[in-house]
Amino acid sequence: MVRMGWLGAVGLFVLTAAIAASGRAFAREGGQQEWFHLNTALATGWEVVETQDDFKSILLRLAGETPGGRKRHIISLQARASPAYDVALSEVARVLAQKQISADIRVVNYDDEGSRAQAVVSQFERGGFDLVLATGSEATNWLLAHYRGGHLPVVSVCAKDPVMLRQVKDYSAGTGSNFALTSLNLP
Repeated sequence: MVRMGWLGAVGLFVLTAAIAASGRAFAREGGQQEWFHLNTALATGWEVVETQDDFKSILLRLAGETPGGRKRHIISLQARASPAYDVALSEVARVLAQKQISADIRVVNYDDEGSRAQAVVSQFERGGFDLVLATGSEATNWLLAHYRGGHLPVVSVCAKDPVMLRQVKDYSAGTGSNFALTSLNLP
């Protein structure tokens, strides 16, 4: 079993927030991307920064300095745009700020194209990242098939029940790998 520490805490908060936010309406603010909208009501003080790379991606960065030691670099991989992913990642940003964890989050939409996802995996494998967020069931399934046993920890975010999807045997068994799976569903 992978010991997650602060990473596991992020996963737990994301799960709780996603369930709570599923019925919560919010105004979309921040960022001008058509595929991602930071909820600044949740993620106070965070900004969306356009990236200059070959991927459909943005960087979420907390404005100003944050205490919390070494800055953590998180990458979120998602197969498509979704307002639910926007809420979940806005909540991740809120919790990181609340816990005074210095971090930035690179959000990549690979448009459900495996070759693009593989290119992103190759990039984060080269270094510089501390955590991968598998955002949504499609990204979680893809990463389980192509990155299980990788050197970075992966936490699923805004994904369906891993037992029902047969990703793990039962609710008390872990993955036995670098994956921590969360669920939007209640058994």
